[in-house]
Amino acid sequence: MASNKGVANWNQETKARLNDKITSNVNDVGSLLRQIIRGSKSPDFLAQAAKNFASQESYIHNSHETMRKMDLIRSQLEFQITTQLGGCKKRLNSIVLVNGGL
Repeated sequence: MASNKGVANWNQETKARLNDKITSNVNDVGSLLRQIIRGSKSPDFLAQAAKNFASQESYIHNSHETMRKMDLIRSQLEFQITTQLGGCKKRLNSIVLVNGGL
C-alpha cells in the first residue's frame, strides 16, 4: 500500500507540474499572438501615416507658393517705398531751396 501511495503522490505531483506547464505555455502563446497582432497592425499604421503625409503635400506646396508670392510683393513694396522716399527727399530739398533754407 505504501508504494501505491507513493505512486499516487508522484502522479499527483506530475499532474500538478504538467498543469502548471500547460498554463504557462497557454499564457506564452497568448502573449505571442498579441505581439503578432500588434506587429501585423504596424504596416497599417505606417500606410495610414504615409497617406496622411501625402494628403498634406498639396497644402505644403500651396503654402510654399503663397510664401513665394508674398516675398515678391514684399520686394515690390520695398522698391515702391524706397522710390517714394527718394521723391519726398527731392521735393523737400526743392522746397527748402525755394524758401531759402530753414
